[in-house]
Order: sequence, then structure tokens, then C-alpha cells
Amino acid sequence: MVQVFGTFTNTFKCFLRIRAVSIFTVIFPMFLLLITVVSLNKNISATDLPLAKGVLTISMIAFSIMLAGVLNLAGSISRDRETGVLTKLKSMPIRPWQDFLGRILAVGLLSLVASVLLVAVGIAIGAQFSAGITNYAEAFGFLLLAIISAASIGLIVGTYAKLVLAAFFTRLGIALGTAFFSGIFISYDILPTYFRGFAHI
Repeated sequence: MVQVFGTFTNTFKCFLRIRAVSIFTVIFPMFLLLITVVSLNKNISATDLPLAKGVLTISMIAFSIMLAGVLNLAGSISRDRETGVLTKLKSMPIRPWQDFLGRILAVGLLSLVASVLLVAVGIAIGAQFSAGITNYAEAFGFLLLAIISAASIGLIVGTYAKLVLAAFFTRLGIALGTAFFSGIFISYDILPTYFRGFAHI
């Protein structure tokens, strides 16, 4: 577990050092949330507005998790490959699964921090979440599942995309594509029928 913790620490510190990680994972979803709420104020009644803000907050949390896993994790793997870090790891007493687990844990912590900040912003602008204790437990389980799924996609892209630039455009396309086709940016009710199955997945 020492190797896992070492990879986790190094990866998370790397995330903190790179400004683009904070911008795209936390600030960008917050900006989208605020912009969307401004447009909602004109189109939704005052009674429905707090719950609509809550739905938008949850959508931005899902988007932030996708960015954290797909963009940041794949980017860190590609960057380590180009700088020779992955080559050095082969000569060290660390197994690939330990390296991957450490990276996934770093993405998980980054996603949790971003989620807490987005919830705080959502509550500050008047978002309400209509749910009981059971619903919150299910939401936490979904949060963990979303983190693992996004991190898995990031691992796959980072492993097979040899260059940082290629990995960037690949993971950006995946993040934006899944966001649009899974109901994050477009309401599930107005999604075409052939995209609803994808949204359920």
C-alpha cells in the first residue's frame, strides 16, 4: 500500500500544481452552473426554480467528475509517458495495478472536492435537493460509480493515446460527447429515443 499511497500523493500534487486542472474540473462547471441559472430565472416559475437549480447542480457535478477522470487522469498518464516517468516505474518495485489504483484514488479525491464546492455554490444560489436519507445514500453510491467509470475511461485513453496532444483531443471529445448524449447538458425528456439508452448506461 506504500506504493499506492505514493502514486496517489504524487498524482494529486500534480493536479494541484497545474492550473488547468482546477479551471476545467472546478471553475468551469461552476461557471456553467451560474450561467445556466441566470437563464432559468426567466423561464421557470419561482416555485420550481429551487429544485431546477438543484438538478443543474447535480448535472454539473456529473460533468465535473467526467472532466476529472477523462481529462486529468488520461493527461497525467500521457504526460508521464512523454517525460519518461512510466519508463522509470518499470525499474521500481511497483506493479501497474498499484500505479493505476493510486491515480484513481487521486481522481476520486479531486472529484469529491469539486463536488463539495459545486454543492456549496448550488446552495448559495438557492438550489434545493428533495431527497431523504436513502436517496442521499444512493446518490453517494452513484457518485463513487461515476468516479470509477470516468477514471476507467481516463486510464484507457491515457494507456492507448501515445502523445499528450492526441490524448487531449481524444479525452475532450469523449467528455463533451458523453455530457451531451447522457442528459447532463440536454434534459433527458427531450433527448432523442436512440440516445436515452446511452443516457441510462
